[in-house]
Amino acid sequence: LLNIRLDRDIYDYQLLSEEVLAARAKALKLTDWITANIDRDIAIPPSMQDKLNTGMSQGLELSDRVVAAVARNECWLQAAEEAMIARDLPPLDPFTRFKGFTIALSGTLLLYDTYFTTASILNKHDRIRRFLNQQDSGYGRQKNQLEAVSDTMFNTANVSLVSREIQFFETESPEHETHLSNDNEAGYLSELIKQSPAYPVMREFTIDDAKDQQAFLAHGKVKDDISGFKRNTVNGVSKIFGNLVGLVEERKGKLYQDKSAHAYLKKQLKPGDILLEKTPFRLTDKMIPGHWGHAAIWVGTEKELKALGIWNNPWVKKYHKEITSGRRIVESLRSGVEINSLA
Repeated sequence: LLNIRLDRDIYDYQLLSEEVLAARAKALKLTDWITANIDRDIAIPPSMQDKLNTGMSQGLELSDRVVAAVARNECWLQAAEEAMIARDLPPLDPFTRFKGFTIALSGTLLLYDTYFTTASILNKHDRIRRFLNQQDSGYGRQKNQLEAVSDTMFNTANVSLVSREIQFFETESPEHETHLSNDNEAGYLSELIKQSPAYPVMREFTIDDAKDQQAFLAHGKVKDDISGFKRNTVNGVSKIFGNLVGLVEERKGKLYQDKSAHAYLKKQLKPGDILLEKTPFRLTDKMIPGHWGHAAIWVGTEKELKALGIWNNPWVKKYHKEITSGRRIVESLRSGVEINSLA
């Protein structure tokens, strides 16, 4: 019964994690704009202010939901055999306990991943930090909410808990290898943890590192210089995380940068063809029902579209520039529907 309920919880949690990753992909576009423009001392346009405000509101709402999922499952860590006996309860199946616990740890790391890729970058820019720390009832934001998020991430009690959780995960994982290979839901969560960019950072993060980070935040700055931290600096690695698009993968596809495959496909494809993609090396593929994990549509070249008599159709006309520059694939990604190159 516990396993059935856990599988249901994990399914709901996966949908939530996809929402977080989609929001993160959009947030990264904002941070790219900020990094490129804010240091030039230009005014923040109203449209960008709205995006920052709505992004912050959505991020806080999603974070609250992840925190709730973590809170519901932190108890598994305390459910050791001796603790259960002391409460006059029967001992839990060790794998069931481990499986429930992985929801809590993966959720915690998901929060740190999001912090490193977005909030830590926003925190570096004084104007943006001050703007987002202002109270704004129109967007349902309280005063100093960005500051509160940062303080929570590096609260010494939270850092200690994450350290214990990672230690428990690394001790228990080898004991459950067989189960993990046969249980899709538990295997998914285990991979989500191991492939989290925050995992190697928080694994080495100490209480002293947390205190250092709190001191920097207290001064209203987050410095890029890696020497500012004793071990893994949050901001040193945030540059790497800044390129993250929310897609966790253990390797590249076998056709990646294969020019002969690209040439063959371009010769074979006709406008309107649907490309089906199987990506077993990507984490999300592990939980998508069916064999194919992604689909895209081949729009075609200028020559092909002219031959069909639709090159000047109003819908096609809007994308002349993209098509002539080699972007001829339409696909729906986390950040929305895009027209991309075959590569």
